[in-house]
Amino acid sequence: MSKSEWLSIAKGAGIAIAGALLAFAGDVLIPAMHASGSATLLTVAVIASVLVNVARKYLAGGNDE
Repeated sequence: MSKSEWLSIAKGAGIAIAGALLAFAGDVLIPAMHASGSATLLTVAVIASVLVNVARKYLAGGNDE
């Protein structure tokens, strides 16, 4: 495999790991957010999701709409 193929695999793995971590954190944090009623926790969750999507778009070259 070429270097660019390995790089593509690594980027995809990074995005998958980030998504899995967000899903795990969401499973743990959503009950805590609901119980606390804190808008700050909800804001952190939203920002984290947006940042993962921005990273995905950046790594994909911004061409997948």
